[in-house]
This record gives sequence, structure tokens and C-alpha cells, in this order.
Amino acid sequence: MTLEFSGCSQEGNGSGCQVGGEGETSGTFKTYPLKMELAYTSTGRSGDMAVLFTPVTAKGEKLALIKFHGGSNCEGSELSIVGAMAADIESSSPPIEVGHEPAAAKTLQISFPNGEHQIREVWLEEKGSLVKKYVEPVMKGHVLKVSGTLQVELTSGANWGVFT
Repeated sequence: MTLEFSGCSQEGNGSGCQVGGEGETSGTFKTYPLKMELAYTSTGRSGDMAVLFTPVTAKGEKLALIKFHGGSNCEGSELSIVGAMAADIESSSPPIEVGHEPAAAKTLQISFPNGEHQIREVWLEEKGSLVKKYVEPVMKGHVLKVSGTLQVELTSGANWGVFT
């Protein structure tokens, strides 16, 4: 799957520098193909559920390449994002919690919380055990702050959901 982000802005790559390459829609970028895995936000197989996004290819590969424009103010014309990203799965507003999943729906919302609520670690099921994974999308040596929401719908248009 790929994710398309819009309404994006940047800090730290020069004032007046805008997300999006020349001739592209300003403030947008797409990821490379990503793997999406269901994850727990706590160690006890309880609490809020999340999704972990990692590159389809080997560890350390790029999540996305963001292009910038805005003249000489940009410190780089394109920068890569590496690592992983995690987001809450929501049915309408509150995150979906283990054991309290809503019925399947055509569209679910994926929310990248910001600030102190940004997801920095998740736990994945691997061979019957929980394995802790650190979540740090990195760009230019700095942890990237990703926030906002995405509406996720299957290309088939079928209903889907998260069930534990």
C-alpha cells in the first residue's frame, strides 16, 4: 500500500521552502510501497490498537522521498524519510481499543497523533510473543513529526475492520 499526504508543511529546511516538487501539487507527497501491520500500543495485549507502517523492502529502506521547492531558501531539493511510522486506528473519533472494535465499515480513519501523543513504540505479535518495535521516521538525521488523519478504504470497496 502507499499513503498520500496533503496539506503538508515543513520546518527546518529553510524559510519559504515548500513541500512538493516543481509542477507537483504543493504540500503533497506519496510514500513508497509500505507494509501495514496491526500493533498494540501497550505490552499487555490491551488498550489502543495501532498500525505500523514499514517499507516493503529491507530494513532501513526509504519510506518516502519528499521533494521541496521555493528557490534558494531550501537547504535540500529532496530528502528521504527512513524508519517506520505508526498511527492510531479510529472508527470515528476515539482510537479502537482491544475487545471493543466496531463493526466492519467501508472506511476507517488512521490518525497520526502529534506532540507528546505521537506513537514512539508498539508491540507486534511474533510467534506467540509480543516484540517491541521502536517507531521513528527519520529525515535529515532528525525524528520527523507526522500528524494528521487519513481515510483508509479498500480498493475493492468492501467493508473491513480490525478484530482481535
